[in-house]
Amino acid sequence: MKRSFGVVLFFFLIAVAAAQKQSHSGYLIFLLGNDTTMAGSFSINNKAFDVTVVARPAVSVTKLKGTLFDNGELQSAEGYAYRPVPGKDSQLIIRYRLFVKDDSTFITQQRGNDITVQRFAGRGLTANGIGAAFRYLLPFWGLFAPKQVGDSIVSGHLTLGGNRRLTLKRIAPDKLYGGSTVMGMMTLYLDKQGMVNYIDAIGSSWNVIGKASGPMNLEALANRYAQEEQSGKGMSLIARFDSVSADMGDARMKIYYSRPQVRGRTIFGTVVPWDRFWRTGANAATRMVITKPVYFGDKELPAGAYSIWTLPSLRGWTMMFNSQANVWGTEYNPAYDVLKVPMQVGSPAAFTEVMTIEIQPSDNGGTLNVIWENTKAALPFRIGK
Repeated sequence: MKRSFGVVLFFFLIAVAAAQKQSHSGYLIFLLGNDTTMAGSFSINNKAFDVTVVARPAVSVTKLKGTLFDNGELQSAEGYAYRPVPGKDSQLIIRYRLFVKDDSTFITQQRGNDITVQRFAGRGLTANGIGAAFRYLLPFWGLFAPKQVGDSIVSGHLTLGGNRRLTLKRIAPDKLYGGSTVMGMMTLYLDKQGMVNYIDAIGSSWNVIGKASGPMNLEALANRYAQEEQSGKGMSLIARFDSVSADMGDARMKIYYSRPQVRGRTIFGTVVPWDRFWRTGANAATRMVITKPVYFGDKELPAGAYSIWTLPSLRGWTMMFNSQANVWGTEYNPAYDVLKVPMQVGSPAAFTEVMTIEIQPSDNGGTLNVIWENTKAALPFRIGK
Protein backbone atom coordinates (compact mmCIF):
# COMPACT_ATOMS: atom_id res chain seq x y z
CA MET A 1 0.00 0.00 0.00
CA LYS A 2 2.79 2.42 0.92
CA ARG A 3 4.64 1.54 -2.28
CA SER A 4 1.53 2.20 -4.39
CA PHE A 5 1.06 5.55 -2.69
CA GLY A 6 4.72 6.40 -3.35
CA VAL A 7 4.41 5.56 -7.05
CA VAL A 8 1.27 7.69 -7.35
CA LEU A 9 2.95 10.59 -5.54
CA PHE A 10 6.03 10.28 -7.79
CA PHE A 11 4.01 10.55 -11.00
CA PHE A 12 1.89 13.34 -9.49
CA LEU A 13 5.02 15.38 -8.77
CA ILE A 14 6.29 14.77 -12.30
CA ALA A 15 2.96 15.98 -13.70
CA VAL A 16 3.08 19.10 -11.51
CA ALA A 17 6.66 19.82 -12.58
CA ALA A 18 5.72 19.42 -16.25
CA ALA A 19 2.76 21.74 -15.82
CA GLN A 20 4.95 24.33 -14.10
CA LYS A 21 7.49 24.07 -16.91
CA GLN A 22 4.79 25.12 -19.38
CA SER A 23 3.60 28.03 -17.23
CA HIS A 24 5.45 31.34 -17.37
CA SER A 25 4.53 34.92 -16.59
CA GLY A 26 6.16 38.29 -16.14
CA TYR A 27 6.20 42.01 -16.84
CA LEU A 28 7.99 43.88 -19.58
CA ILE A 29 8.57 47.56 -20.34
CA PHE A 30 9.69 49.15 -23.61
CA LEU A 31 11.91 52.24 -23.48
CA LEU A 32 12.38 54.77 -26.26
CA GLY A 33 15.37 56.69 -24.97
CA ASN A 34 14.34 57.94 -21.53
CA ASP A 35 10.62 57.42 -22.14
CA THR A 36 8.55 54.35 -21.32
CA THR A 37 6.32 53.77 -24.33
CA MET A 38 4.76 50.48 -23.18
CA ALA A 39 4.39 48.54 -19.96
CA GLY A 40 2.60 45.23 -19.72
CA SER A 41 2.16 41.75 -18.36
CA PHE A 42 2.26 38.42 -20.15
CA SER A 43 1.60 34.82 -19.21
CA ILE A 44 1.53 31.47 -20.97
CA ASN A 45 0.15 28.19 -19.70
CA ASN A 46 0.25 25.18 -22.02
CA LYS A 47 0.18 27.44 -25.11
CA ALA A 48 -2.71 29.58 -23.83
CA PHE A 49 -1.52 33.16 -23.39
CA ASP A 50 -2.80 36.32 -21.74
CA VAL A 51 -1.43 39.81 -22.37
CA THR A 52 -2.25 43.27 -20.96
CA VAL A 53 -0.43 46.33 -22.34
CA VAL A 54 -0.47 50.02 -21.40
CA ALA A 55 0.81 52.10 -24.32
CA ARG A 56 1.48 55.79 -24.90
CA PRO A 57 1.32 58.48 -26.24
CA ALA A 58 -2.47 58.58 -26.81
CA VAL A 59 -2.75 56.34 -23.74
CA SER A 60 -4.51 53.03 -24.33
CA VAL A 61 -4.86 49.64 -22.64
CA THR A 62 -4.94 46.45 -24.72
CA LYS A 63 -6.12 43.13 -23.32
CA LEU A 64 -5.69 39.96 -25.38
CA LYS A 65 -6.08 36.25 -24.78
CA GLY A 66 -5.30 33.48 -27.21
CA THR A 67 -3.62 30.19 -28.03
CA LEU A 68 -0.44 29.20 -29.85
CA PHE A 69 0.31 26.23 -32.06
CA ASP A 70 2.96 23.75 -30.92
CA ASN A 71 5.65 25.71 -32.79
CA GLY A 72 4.66 29.03 -31.17
CA GLU A 73 2.71 30.49 -34.09
CA LEU A 74 -0.58 32.24 -33.44
CA GLN A 75 -3.60 29.94 -33.48
CA SER A 76 -6.30 32.20 -32.05
CA ALA A 77 -6.66 35.48 -30.18
CA GLU A 78 -9.44 37.72 -28.98
CA GLY A 79 -9.36 41.01 -27.13
CA TYR A 80 -9.91 44.73 -27.16
CA ALA A 81 -8.28 48.12 -26.53
CA TYR A 82 -9.73 51.01 -24.56
CA ARG A 83 -8.76 54.54 -23.63
CA PRO A 84 -8.81 55.39 -19.89
CA VAL A 85 -10.51 58.73 -19.22
CA PRO A 86 -9.84 60.33 -15.80
CA GLY A 87 -13.06 60.71 -13.80
CA LYS A 88 -15.16 59.02 -16.49
CA ASP A 89 -15.89 55.60 -17.93
CA SER A 90 -13.21 54.26 -20.24
CA GLN A 91 -13.77 54.51 -24.00
CA LEU A 92 -13.68 51.34 -26.09
CA ILE A 93 -11.42 51.87 -29.09
CA ILE A 94 -11.33 48.58 -30.97
CA ARG A 95 -11.97 44.83 -30.71
CA TYR A 96 -9.60 42.21 -32.14
CA ARG A 97 -10.07 38.64 -33.25
CA LEU A 98 -7.57 36.32 -34.89
CA PHE A 99 -8.12 32.75 -36.09
CA VAL A 100 -6.51 30.28 -38.47
CA LYS A 101 -8.49 28.37 -41.09
CA ASP A 102 -7.22 26.26 -44.00
CA ASP A 103 -3.63 27.49 -43.49
CA SER A 104 -4.69 31.13 -43.67
CA THR A 105 -4.78 33.59 -40.80
CA PHE A 106 -7.74 35.95 -40.48
CA ILE A 107 -7.69 39.12 -38.36
CA THR A 108 -10.90 40.99 -37.60
CA GLN A 109 -10.93 44.53 -36.25
CA GLN A 110 -14.14 46.23 -35.11
CA ARG A 111 -14.38 49.97 -34.45
CA GLY A 112 -17.95 50.81 -33.50
CA ASN A 113 -20.09 49.31 -36.27
CA ASP A 114 -17.22 49.20 -38.76
CA ILE A 115 -15.67 45.75 -39.20
CA THR A 116 -12.62 44.97 -41.32
CA VAL A 117 -11.29 41.49 -42.06
CA GLN A 118 -7.79 40.78 -43.32
CA ARG A 119 -6.66 37.44 -44.68
CA PHE A 120 -3.00 36.41 -44.62
CA ALA A 121 -1.61 33.37 -46.38
CA GLY A 122 0.01 31.06 -43.84
CA ARG A 123 0.67 31.63 -40.15
CA GLY A 124 2.98 33.76 -38.06
CA LEU A 125 4.78 34.22 -34.77
CA THR A 126 3.33 37.71 -34.47
CA ALA A 127 0.84 40.08 -36.11
CA ASN A 128 0.49 43.86 -36.04
CA GLY A 129 -3.29 43.60 -36.40
CA ILE A 130 -3.79 42.72 -32.72
CA GLY A 131 -2.67 46.12 -31.48
CA ALA A 132 0.04 46.86 -28.95
CA ALA A 133 -0.22 43.28 -27.67
CA PHE A 134 1.83 41.94 -30.57
CA ARG A 135 5.09 43.13 -28.98
CA TYR A 136 4.27 41.11 -25.87
CA LEU A 137 4.38 37.86 -27.81
CA LEU A 138 8.16 38.24 -28.04
CA PRO A 139 8.81 36.90 -24.50
CA PHE A 140 7.40 33.54 -25.67
CA TRP A 141 9.80 33.21 -28.58
CA GLY A 142 12.51 31.75 -26.39
CA LEU A 143 10.27 28.76 -25.62
CA PHE A 144 9.90 27.89 -29.31
CA ALA A 145 13.28 28.93 -30.69
CA PRO A 146 15.73 26.29 -31.98
CA LYS A 147 17.75 24.71 -29.19
CA GLN A 148 21.07 24.32 -30.99
CA VAL A 149 23.35 27.34 -31.37
CA GLY A 150 23.51 28.25 -35.06
CA ASP A 151 20.12 26.77 -35.92
CA SER A 152 17.24 28.95 -37.08
CA ILE A 153 13.53 28.72 -37.84
CA VAL A 154 11.43 30.59 -40.37
CA SER A 155 7.90 31.81 -39.68
CA GLY A 156 5.84 34.85 -40.58
CA HIS A 157 5.13 38.42 -39.47
CA LEU A 158 1.54 39.27 -40.44
CA THR A 159 1.60 42.97 -41.31
CA LEU A 160 1.02 45.59 -44.00
CA GLY A 161 -1.36 43.31 -45.88
CA GLY A 162 1.08 40.43 -46.26
CA ASN A 163 2.97 37.69 -44.48
CA ARG A 164 6.58 38.88 -44.21
CA ARG A 165 9.32 36.31 -43.66
CA LEU A 166 10.38 36.21 -40.00
CA THR A 167 13.54 34.41 -38.95
CA LEU A 168 14.64 33.44 -35.46
CA LYS A 169 18.17 32.18 -34.89
CA ARG A 170 19.91 31.01 -31.73
CA ILE A 171 23.28 32.76 -31.63
CA ALA A 172 24.23 31.72 -28.06
CA PRO A 173 22.70 29.50 -25.37
CA ASP A 174 20.99 32.56 -23.88
CA LYS A 175 20.66 34.76 -26.95
CA LEU A 176 18.47 34.91 -30.09
CA TYR A 177 18.60 37.09 -33.19
CA GLY A 178 15.37 37.58 -35.07
CA GLY A 179 12.89 39.76 -36.87
CA SER A 180 11.39 40.57 -40.25
CA THR A 181 11.90 43.12 -43.01
CA VAL A 182 9.16 45.28 -41.45
CA MET A 183 10.09 45.17 -37.77
CA GLY A 184 13.80 44.97 -38.53
CA MET A 185 16.20 42.70 -36.68
CA MET A 186 16.78 42.60 -32.93
CA THR A 187 18.72 40.65 -30.31
CA LEU A 188 16.73 38.85 -27.61
CA TYR A 189 18.27 37.70 -24.33
CA LEU A 190 16.84 34.76 -22.38
CA ASP A 191 16.47 34.00 -18.69
CA LYS A 192 17.18 30.58 -17.17
CA GLN A 193 13.69 29.38 -18.06
CA GLY A 194 14.17 30.25 -21.72
CA MET A 195 11.88 33.28 -21.68
CA VAL A 196 12.94 36.52 -23.36
CA ASN A 197 13.70 39.07 -20.62
CA TYR A 198 15.70 41.72 -22.52
CA ILE A 199 15.27 42.98 -26.09
CA ASP A 200 17.80 45.12 -27.92
CA ALA A 201 15.81 46.55 -30.83
CA ILE A 202 18.05 49.56 -31.46
CA GLY A 203 18.48 49.93 -35.21
CA SER A 204 15.24 48.07 -35.89
CA SER A 205 11.96 49.65 -36.95
CA TRP A 206 11.08 50.11 -33.26
CA ASN A 207 14.42 51.49 -31.98
CA VAL A 208 13.53 50.54 -28.41
CA ILE A 209 14.93 48.56 -25.50
CA GLY A 210 12.62 46.03 -23.86
CA LYS A 211 13.41 44.67 -20.42
CA ALA A 212 11.82 42.57 -17.71
CA SER A 213 10.28 44.43 -14.79
CA GLY A 214 8.89 43.64 -11.38
CA PRO A 215 5.11 43.41 -10.91
CA MET A 216 3.20 46.58 -11.83
CA ASN A 217 -0.30 47.85 -11.15
CA LEU A 218 -1.14 48.39 -14.82
CA GLU A 219 -4.56 49.91 -14.16
CA ALA A 220 -3.07 52.55 -11.86
CA LEU A 221 -0.28 53.20 -14.36
CA ALA A 222 -2.77 53.68 -17.20
CA ASN A 223 -4.79 56.14 -15.11
CA ARG A 224 -1.66 58.09 -14.19
CA TYR A 225 -0.56 58.32 -17.81
CA ALA A 226 -4.07 59.42 -18.83
CA GLN A 227 -4.11 62.15 -16.15
CA GLU A 228 -0.68 63.40 -17.29
CA GLU A 229 -1.86 63.47 -20.88
CA GLN A 230 -5.06 65.31 -19.96
CA SER A 231 -3.05 67.98 -18.11
CA GLY A 232 -0.70 68.47 -21.07
CA LYS A 233 2.25 66.77 -19.36
CA GLY A 234 2.05 63.46 -21.19
CA MET A 235 4.59 61.93 -23.51
CA SER A 236 5.01 63.75 -26.83
CA LEU A 237 4.40 62.02 -30.15
CA ILE A 238 7.10 59.50 -31.01
CA ALA A 239 7.40 60.74 -34.59
CA ARG A 240 5.29 63.50 -36.13
CA PHE A 241 4.42 63.26 -39.82
CA ASP A 242 5.43 66.36 -41.74
CA SER A 243 6.33 67.68 -45.17
CA VAL A 244 8.57 70.34 -46.65
CA SER A 245 8.43 71.86 -50.13
CA ALA A 246 10.10 74.49 -52.29
CA ASP A 247 9.39 76.11 -55.66
CA MET A 248 12.34 76.90 -57.89
CA GLY A 249 11.06 78.61 -61.02
CA ASP A 250 8.56 76.22 -62.60
CA ALA A 251 10.01 73.25 -60.68
CA ARG A 252 8.65 72.01 -57.38
CA MET A 253 10.20 69.64 -54.84
CA LYS A 254 8.19 68.20 -51.94
CA ILE A 255 9.31 65.73 -49.27
CA TYR A 256 7.03 63.75 -46.92
CA TYR A 257 8.59 62.26 -43.79
CA SER A 258 8.14 61.39 -40.11
CA ARG A 259 10.20 63.33 -37.58
CA PRO A 260 11.62 61.34 -34.64
CA GLN A 261 13.12 62.97 -31.54
CA VAL A 262 16.42 62.42 -29.76
CA ARG A 263 14.81 61.73 -26.34
CA GLY A 264 18.15 61.55 -24.54
CA ARG A 265 19.62 58.94 -26.88
CA THR A 266 22.81 58.81 -28.89
CA ILE A 267 21.51 58.90 -32.46
CA PHE A 268 24.22 58.36 -35.06
CA GLY A 269 26.24 55.25 -34.51
CA THR A 270 23.60 53.81 -32.15
CA VAL A 271 19.93 54.47 -32.94
CA VAL A 272 20.97 55.04 -36.55
CA PRO A 273 23.87 52.58 -36.96
CA TRP A 274 26.89 53.44 -39.07
CA ASP A 275 27.21 51.83 -42.49
CA ARG A 276 23.59 50.67 -42.62
CA PHE A 277 20.76 52.12 -44.69
CA TRP A 278 18.45 54.56 -42.90
CA ARG A 279 14.92 55.57 -43.85
CA THR A 280 15.94 59.21 -43.26
CA GLY A 281 13.20 59.68 -40.70
CA ALA A 282 10.81 57.27 -39.00
CA ASN A 283 7.95 54.91 -39.87
CA ALA A 284 7.43 54.69 -43.65
CA ALA A 285 10.37 55.59 -45.89
CA THR A 286 10.80 59.28 -46.60
CA ARG A 287 9.21 60.16 -49.96
CA MET A 288 10.17 62.87 -52.44
CA VAL A 289 8.25 64.18 -55.47
CA ILE A 290 9.93 66.41 -58.07
CA THR A 291 8.23 67.94 -61.11
CA LYS A 292 11.43 68.61 -63.12
CA PRO A 293 14.72 66.74 -63.53
CA VAL A 294 17.22 67.50 -60.75
CA TYR A 295 21.00 67.37 -61.15
CA PHE A 296 23.61 66.48 -58.55
CA GLY A 297 26.82 67.43 -60.25
CA ASP A 298 26.57 65.67 -63.62
CA LYS A 299 24.10 63.05 -62.36
CA GLU A 300 20.46 63.43 -63.39
CA LEU A 301 17.44 62.41 -61.34
CA PRO A 302 14.36 62.42 -63.62
CA ALA A 303 11.10 63.99 -62.52
CA GLY A 304 8.92 61.63 -60.50
CA ALA A 305 8.38 60.14 -57.04
CA TYR A 306 11.13 58.41 -55.07
CA SER A 307 11.86 57.08 -51.61
CA ILE A 308 14.92 58.67 -50.00
CA TRP A 309 17.45 56.60 -48.08
CA THR A 310 20.76 57.55 -46.54
CA LEU A 311 23.85 55.59 -45.59
CA PRO A 312 25.50 57.37 -42.64
CA SER A 313 29.15 56.49 -42.17
CA LEU A 314 32.16 57.86 -40.32
CA ARG A 315 33.77 58.04 -43.77
CA GLY A 316 30.93 60.22 -45.15
CA TRP A 317 27.24 60.00 -46.03
CA THR A 318 25.48 58.83 -49.19
CA MET A 319 21.90 59.55 -50.26
CA MET A 320 20.04 56.99 -52.37
CA PHE A 321 16.99 57.76 -54.51
CA ASN A 322 14.86 54.65 -54.99
CA SER A 323 12.04 54.06 -57.48
CA GLN A 324 10.00 52.19 -54.85
CA ALA A 325 8.40 55.39 -53.60
CA ASN A 326 5.85 53.92 -51.15
CA VAL A 327 7.47 51.34 -48.87
CA TRP A 328 7.94 50.79 -45.16
CA GLY A 329 11.11 52.25 -43.74
CA THR A 330 12.93 48.96 -43.19
CA GLU A 331 12.15 47.45 -46.60
CA TYR A 332 14.88 49.09 -48.61
CA ASN A 333 15.77 47.23 -51.81
CA PRO A 334 18.96 48.59 -53.43
CA ALA A 335 18.03 46.89 -56.71
CA TYR A 336 15.59 49.78 -57.27
CA ASP A 337 18.10 52.57 -56.63
CA VAL A 338 18.00 55.15 -59.40
CA LEU A 339 20.82 57.31 -58.11
CA LYS A 340 23.42 57.42 -55.31
CA VAL A 341 25.02 60.74 -54.38
CA PRO A 342 27.65 61.62 -51.72
CA MET A 343 26.64 64.23 -49.13
CA GLN A 344 28.56 66.96 -47.32
CA VAL A 345 28.62 66.35 -43.56
CA GLY A 346 29.05 69.00 -40.87
CA SER A 347 27.41 70.33 -37.72
CA PRO A 348 24.24 72.43 -37.38
CA ALA A 349 24.22 75.81 -35.68
CA ALA A 350 22.62 74.22 -32.59
CA PHE A 351 21.64 70.83 -31.17
CA THR A 352 18.56 69.58 -33.05
CA GLU A 353 16.10 67.56 -30.93
CA VAL A 354 13.55 66.88 -33.68
CA MET A 355 14.90 65.42 -36.91
CA THR A 356 14.50 68.00 -39.69
CA ILE A 357 14.71 68.00 -43.48
CA GLU A 358 15.23 71.36 -45.17
CA ILE A 359 15.08 72.46 -48.79
CA GLN A 360 17.01 75.71 -49.21
CA PRO A 361 16.27 77.07 -52.72
CA SER A 362 18.64 79.21 -54.77
CA ASP A 363 18.40 80.80 -58.23
CA ASN A 364 18.85 77.58 -60.20
CA GLY A 365 18.54 74.87 -57.57
CA GLY A 366 19.24 74.61 -53.87
CA THR A 367 20.47 72.41 -51.04
CA LEU A 368 18.75 69.45 -49.40
CA ASN A 369 19.69 69.25 -45.70
CA VAL A 370 19.16 66.40 -43.21
CA ILE A 371 19.64 67.71 -39.65
CA TRP A 372 19.43 65.77 -36.39
CA GLU A 373 21.24 65.75 -33.07
CA ASN A 374 24.68 67.27 -33.78
CA THR A 375 24.86 66.36 -37.47
CA LYS A 376 23.94 68.18 -40.66
CA ALA A 377 24.26 66.32 -43.97
CA ALA A 378 23.84 68.52 -47.06
CA LEU A 379 23.27 67.76 -50.73
CA PRO A 380 23.48 70.63 -53.24
CA PHE A 381 21.44 70.29 -56.45
CA ARG A 382 20.39 72.31 -59.45
CA ILE A 383 17.38 72.40 -61.73
CA GLY A 384 18.24 71.95 -65.39
CA LYS A 385 21.67 71.58 -66.94
